[in-house]
Amino acid sequence: MSVETNVTTMISADEPTAYPEDGMFVHGMSMEGARWAVGDEAGDPYVVGVTPCAGHIVDSKLKQLLPPMPVLYLKAVPVQPSWIPTSVGYLRQDPAVYDCPVYTTTFRGPTYVYLATLKTIDPVHKWTLAGVALIMQDDE
Repeated sequence: MSVETNVTTMISADEPTAYPEDGMFVHGMSMEGARWAVGDEAGDPYVVGVTPCAGHIVDSKLKQLLPPMPVLYLKAVPVQPSWIPTSVGYLRQDPAVYDCPVYTTTFRGPTYVYLATLKTIDPVHKWTLAGVALIMQDDE
């Protein structure tokens, strides 16, 4: 089993009205090195189960170091034969998915948790070179 991450259209933690049928909602993460497209910039929404999801990774705005993420929908999925097992998780090898590391703090290194699967329209190597990661809590 592995974790699949979908970013919902819900911005606030108050918006979910029920638990998802499988998986869980997570709120409070921030993205370092980029930001998540929301609103008109997000593009066409899609549905995972009964949860509306939308958006993709885009370049960060000036002076916005840790932009907040919308509510995340995490669920366990069976590992596919095409995925590559590594010491940090399964790499999807999908050009439309950035395997984003998730850390508990901006310190990174020993605070690694898992790989989040985030949609991208830009090449994956752009986000790897930018050091894009999800952070569970800021340093304050």
